[in-house]
Amino acid sequence: CYDFENLMDQYKDYFFVSLQQARDATAASSPVEGDEVVEQAYQRSLKGPLVLAKKIKRADIVVGIPFVNEADTIGNVVKVALEGIKKDFTNLSAVIVCYGESGGGDALEAVRKIPLDQWPNAKSITFLKENRSIAGKGWSIRAMMEIANELGADCVFLDADLITNQTQGLTPEWVSLL
Repeated sequence: CYDFENLMDQYKDYFFVSLQQARDATAASSPVEGDEVVEQAYQRSLKGPLVLAKKIKRADIVVGIPFVNEADTIGNVVKVALEGIKKDFTNLSAVIVCYGESGGGDALEAVRKIPLDQWPNAKSITFLKENRSIAGKGWSIRAMMEIANELGADCVFLDADLITNQTQGLTPEWVSLL
């Protein structure tokens, strides 16, 4: 028999530890306290990508791919997602949004090297977090959802380290199933 109250306490601590670390790291160095500093860092980080979203104006699908530094796998994830969109959603416009941790420069470069001319209905928005106080997947998911909202798009998420091989793993069909 499980002690659900204890499990919930452990679960809560797991998710809030990075927010508490962010509060601790920023509260001492700023006249604004804790949550406000973290929120300001998040808003600054999202400013440029939202400008790009406004230039794109509209999309039907956003494929969000949060990353740390999965440079070896993220390019394939993006390509497979684009193939899935091309195969199953030929008349829809898509935006691939990759939002990574501040140390994810190699992964960001891997995504930016993918030529989108094979996928005429696709665009991309790729960026890194500028501040360690907003580290973690939760901030990335929130940002990608805000971008999808700005574009009026549905949103699906894929992990940057999904792999594809001959018998299992990520395939273009995943996009339509999500």
